[in-house]
Amino acid sequence: QIKLTEYRIDDTKEQITELTHDIESATERISHLEGSLTNITKTLLNRISATYQLGSVQPLQLLLSSQNFTDFIAKTNYIRIVQAHDKEMMYNTVQAKNDYANQKNIFEDKKKKVLSLQTQLESYTEELDSEKVEKQRLLSETEGSEANYQRSEERRVG
Repeated sequence: QIKLTEYRIDDTKEQITELTHDIESATERISHLEGSLTNITKTLLNRISATYQLGSVQPLQLLLSSQNFTDFIAKTNYIRIVQAHDKEMMYNTVQAKNDYANQKNIFEDKKKKVLSLQTQLESYTEELDSEKVEKQRLLSETEGSEANYQRSEERRVG
């Protein structure tokens, strides 16, 4: 019984160690995601601000401001590329927020699991201590009984 409880304690300690490592990894990922999210959000806000300040570019304005047809095509392509980049940046921001939320949930779940395992470990440790005390009591009783038996046998034989 003592060995079984010791195995349970060792297993629980191992689970706590693994979860602690996972929590450290999740903390690093969360920290990285927070930084990434902050940078993406700042960049996106700057782009939105710049786009708002410039206003929307009308094709006619673009045509009139172009030096020639090649310049017009280049500016049109540039605007298209910038718009696609802005859409991708918005998508990345949403994705980073989702990843952050998921990592945060995983982190919280693992913290709860560690607390549960620590409580379980305390219970197993108390159980082990109790089993050792009981074993010692039984050994003392057995030794006392054996001593009494030997004394009675010595009297009987002698």
